[in-house]
Amino acid sequence: MANDLIKNYGVDEDTVTVINNPVSESILERQSEVKKTKRKHQILYVGELSHQKGVERLIYAFELCSEKDTELQLKIVGDGPKREKLTNLCCDLGIENHVEFCGEVDNVADYYLRSRATVLSSRYEGFPNVLIESITLGTPIVAFDCPSGPAEIVQEKKNGYLVKQNNVDLFAERILDIIDGSFNISKIIDTGKKYQSTNILPKYESILIKNERSN
Repeated sequence: MANDLIKNYGVDEDTVTVINNPVSESILERQSEVKKTKRKHQILYVGELSHQKGVERLIYAFELCSEKDTELQLKIVGDGPKREKLTNLCCDLGIENHVEFCGEVDNVADYYLRSRATVLSSRYEGFPNVLIESITLGTPIVAFDCPSGPAEIVQEKKNGYLVKQNNVDLFAERILDIIDGSFNISKIIDTGKKYQSTNILPKYESILIKNERSN
């Protein structure tokens, strides 16, 4: 987003400071349950069912996964204008029994904790809080390298995988790679610590103090 402001809107680079969104306290409070909760053989999508989110690409990738892993399940949390088309696509591909459209939920942390991976199939993003929430709860991530956000969060082979846009085949491969449980949960959580409010708030304070002094 900072690059967008600089390149497309002529904002002076020296005046731009990047401060990431902090992970919500409601997610952080569930971190103590990470090692107590049993992971199910499922992957998770969280977000709106819209064109921007590219969920049809995820469904095509999941269909490839299901050819090699017939037990794998996909949980889709969220709602939106594409829901009916996406449901029909699952039926057309013959994977409707392996995909659950969960709608809006109040307990999204439960889904992170029980899943082997969180996937992001977006065509573009602002800053994907879903990925931050996922790694905070020790769940690795697979994301398309869309503008903007995922490349800032994904640490290759440490907390997940970043896949070139529209490479559905590789996206499927990375899902299969990530669900084997070989990722170190503690290391995944470590990559998310910089998004905690205790690390984010001092950055705001620093800017406010700097502005006060300059005035």
